[in-house]
Amino acid sequence: MKTTKPANRGGRPKKIKRPAEPIVGLAVDQVAARLQVHPVTVRALLHSGQLQGRKIGKAYRVHPSSIDEFLLRKPPERAPATDARKRSANGG
Repeated sequence: MKTTKPANRGGRPKKIKRPAEPIVGLAVDQVAARLQVHPVTVRALLHSGQLQGRKIGKAYRVHPSSIDEFLLRKPPERAPATDARKRSANGG
């Protein structure tokens, strides 16, 4: 149901602007606080695609479910140390 104001001079009612839909998602600072990391780290995760988010204007927004998915994802396995590292650690 649309709400209207009384008719203007043209006889047509004016439409009242409705407030925009609330932005669903957390700002980078809020995500950083939840993950207990620096906001720069959150931006790096967004840029690399490891954390899903949307850029709205100049700011990113992250849906809370994306944070849950990120935390539940298995971390990538690290490559074993190379021979050069082993030699320098052993003094040779």
